[in-house]
Amino acid sequence: MKAAVRVIVAALLLVAVVPSTASADTGVTFEQRVAFAGFETNACTGEEFYATGYFHIKTHQSVSLDGRLNTTTEFNFEDIKGIALVTGAAYIEAAETSSSWQRDFDFVPQSSTYEDDVVMNRLGENGTFVLGDDLYQKVLMHYTVNANGTLTANQFDIDLRCR
Repeated sequence: MKAAVRVIVAALLLVAVVPSTASADTGVTFEQRVAFAGFETNACTGEEFYATGYFHIKTHQSVSLDGRLNTTTEFNFEDIKGIALVTGAAYIEAAETSSSWQRDFDFVPQSSTYEDDVVMNRLGENGTFVLGDDLYQKVLMHYTVNANGTLTANQFDIDLRCR
């Protein structure tokens, strides 16, 4: 769950810092690859592991010809590898997040979709964790607000599985 929270916070921060001076024909794109090192916890095993790798971030913002603001963000983990602190088990993690946000300048109407997929593979399975030691997590959020400011769609789903 720490990974999901980190991804959500990073994606929201990126949307907030990208300049909104885009024009109808070009838009603004921000792209960066940043080294990552930190502690993760596998919810299937309870193991904490130290992981290193890279965040890849790409945000694009534009204004359509009809004046709507459009923002898309992609956030991925690249080459994330880790070692469990107690057991020494090796981990490989992959995560992909995408979001889109369309709105008028006065923020109504608007819609937003956020999708996050995380896979934590614990290598060298030995049967200790009968219910599975690999974490598969999917988060999907969506909302729509109509021109009157009324919320007309609201979805929040989390699927967490151990395999």
